[in-house]
Amino acid sequence: MLRLIIHQIWNQRRQNLWIWLELAVLSAFLWIVLDPLFTMVCTQRIDFGFERDRIYLINPVCTSRPLAAEDPDFVSRTDNLLTQLQDHPMVEAVCLDKVDEIPGELSWNGGQYYPNRATALKDDGKDWDKMDQYTHAQWFGIYYIEGLEKWTDMPYVLGMRDAVSGEYLHVWPDALMQRLTYVSAGMARRLYGTANAKDSTVYTNGDDDPALGPSEVEHGTLRKIDGVFADIKHYDYQTPYPTIFCLQRDWGLRIDRFGVMVRVKEGVDGDRFMKDIQQDVLRHCCVGPVKRFTVTPLKHQMNISSTLAGANNIVRLQSALGFFGLLCVFLGVSGLFWVRCGERKQDIGVMRSLGASRKAVNRQMLLEGTVLLTAAFLTAMLFVAWYVYKNGYDMGYTSSDAGWNDTFMSYWFNRPAPHILAVTLLTYALMLLITLLGTWVPVHRATRILPGDALRDE
Repeated sequence: MLRLIIHQIWNQRRQNLWIWLELAVLSAFLWIVLDPLFTMVCTQRIDFGFERDRIYLINPVCTSRPLAAEDPDFVSRTDNLLTQLQDHPMVEAVCLDKVDEIPGELSWNGGQYYPNRATALKDDGKDWDKMDQYTHAQWFGIYYIEGLEKWTDMPYVLGMRDAVSGEYLHVWPDALMQRLTYVSAGMARRLYGTANAKDSTVYTNGDDDPALGPSEVEHGTLRKIDGVFADIKHYDYQTPYPTIFCLQRDWGLRIDRFGVMVRVKEGVDGDRFMKDIQQDVLRHCCVGPVKRFTVTPLKHQMNISSTLAGANNIVRLQSALGFFGLLCVFLGVSGLFWVRCGERKQDIGVMRSLGASRKAVNRQMLLEGTVLLTAAFLTAMLFVAWYVYKNGYDMGYTSSDAGWNDTFMSYWFNRPAPHILAVTLLTYALMLLITLLGTWVPVHRATRILPGDALRDE
């Protein structure tokens, strides 16, 4: 059968040459279209690493904005608010937070971190593009204020999990007093080669950072790691980035910079919660300079941040262009084979006159289309190989100015071989599906015509 099909294709080589050329061009075009769509879909399927849908942010709106350290009622007022929120029947956990320093916000506090002190002191930070000696990570502060010590468990409120045990990660006040540090699994793997890095020490280079605490801290040391949490991602369109949580004792901020993070219980209706919490708790806590409170779902806040960053528009444009490209390929390939099979109506009539069954005719035409497509696709992949060599493949959207590509290497779809193979197989499968559909429909209709009628039309 295959020999007969190849012979038939060769006999019609002039017509098939143009079909082969069009299929090759469309295959290469479809590969380039699917490349970013494939990365986008895979990235969005990565779990956030925390319970984003159950988190709400409660922030004060103040008539005046004194520094928290200068407000004598700040601690008692905030403790009263947090206690009432924790006692609410819809609430599972609460903590103190800084309003613009949460996952998914636009604020960015980055740093360079090292697995040992010798490497930290040796690296002068000039080889930024190489990044072969250190890990760049996003930094978050866990705010520790005397009198509010029990409200410091931000990782637990976020629903972050221990990377090794899978249990909720807790940050206890005594651990913060010892300036213990918490890092993501991806950061631990890059520093130590394993996510089981508890009790390891992480270092920075350069002068003492205010986030490190008192100046007597050993130069460049962030002390021991108390826990390694499962990787978290800050936006839907990004892969997780190396992340570190550490002590922040700077409460010399304005009172409106301190908010509350709340995780509600499972099954709680969000709209009802926001309405009830205003009536039951927040309106009674509007004292002193606090005029009112805003309640915002974390998911909504993250969407606002990604919109302001311009990422949502990029993703929408990329999606629209991708699906438009898919539509163009579908119409082009199906129309191409529809015309080709229509021109073969006389051949189909001859085959039916010689006793060929409708099933045999369909099978031969489908195999002819498959052989033509495969030959064109292999040629198109030569162009794709050149294109990837010159321009690379799509690795998704990154927020890092440094372009920490190694972060993406933790996921199979961003490694060169699996990524290129997956997009290639997906492209071939779609092209084959469109080819078979564009062939089967007109051939199926033609085989239902009597052989004499098919020949008379010619």
